[in-house]
Amino acid sequence: MVDSVLKGISIDNRIVDALKNYRIINMTKPLIEFGMSRYKKRRNVKDEDMFSYSGKTLFIHLDNGDVIGFASNDVKRSVVTWFDEKDGVKEHFYLCRSGDEFSYDDPIHSVKDNWSGIINEKVISITVFTVKNPVEDKKFVDSFEAAILLETAKGNMLISDASAAFKYSSSMPVVKLEDAPDGFFDNLEARVL
Repeated sequence: MVDSVLKGISIDNRIVDALKNYRIINMTKPLIEFGMSRYKKRRNVKDEDMFSYSGKTLFIHLDNGDVIGFASNDVKRSVVTWFDEKDGVKEHFYLCRSGDEFSYDDPIHSVKDNWSGIINEKVISITVFTVKNPVEDKKFVDSFEAAILLETAKGNMLISDASAAFKYSSSMPVVKLEDAPDGFFDNLEARVL
């Protein structure tokens, strides 16, 4: 199955190295107006929260031209990563950027100030939160990586696998650490990469 090819960040040192060696210059999500409109209506989501809660894919653009994708993966029940572009070449075509996007600073669908500590910064710490006692067997070494915390010298970003516990039920919430719901980390163990 194609889903199983995408790796958790804990086993992809190239992704870790890229995030730590290059500055983040942009963050984008696919702009699928019908899907966003439907999600907004069903969950009663505020316009400015759409960047944080809509969709299940995030792209981080680095100052060397690389673009790293993050997605919620139902097979692994994890957040998985891949290079959408590496050295100017499309490296992975599953979930690749293929059309319109909106970014972290979108005047309607985001709160730019939430991400001011991430943009133009290198990641100095990456923490992977894994489910301590999953109810089902691990199918892959990188199964049940429920969340990834990226920290810079000035801010942070938590990328989580699907959860109904956040402000809005979401396929992949992308929020600041302080916006994680109470008790979110109770059944998770942390590993710093």
